[in-house]
Amino acid sequence: MKIRNGFVSNSSSSSFIVAVAKITDENKATKWIESLNTDKWSYGIMKISDFPTEHYSQTRKVGNTITVSSFQDEATLNIEGMKDDDKIIWVNISNNEGDCGRFSGCDENGEWSGEIDYDIDLDYFSTEQIKIYEGLNESNGFANIDKRYGAGRNG
Repeated sequence: MKIRNGFVSNSSSSSFIVAVAKITDENKATKWIESLNTDKWSYGIMKISDFPTEHYSQTRKVGNTITVSSFQDEATLNIEGMKDDDKIIWVNISNNEGDCGRFSGCDENGEWSGEIDYDIDLDYFSTEQIKIYEGLNESNGFANIDKRYGAGRNG
């Protein structure tokens, strides 16, 4: 039996992408979304008036802000001056790399090394996830875009 001394957690190392943006051209946005494998990412398109306001929701409206949260960071959209029927896209992607993932603090043998490096680049993500992140732009029908990526412990 192995016993780990030092850092012990019920959480795992995970990477994430979160984003929120106003849809300015629904035809362009729909065409872009249809070009992606929608089974591999979590997203939604909602009217501003339909966003939940519960504090525990990862995607919520509080005052004049819509927020999409990961376990480590959040993307926000200021909706002041927008109409209740304006449409917003939100994206929340979480990858679970496990206790000994690429940046989790384990050495090449799966033993705890005590060093965690969550400073990752966008090229860490899959090709499809990079396509999603980079495709959230004005030419695909979006505006007021806030998008973030990173890594951390998800619990």
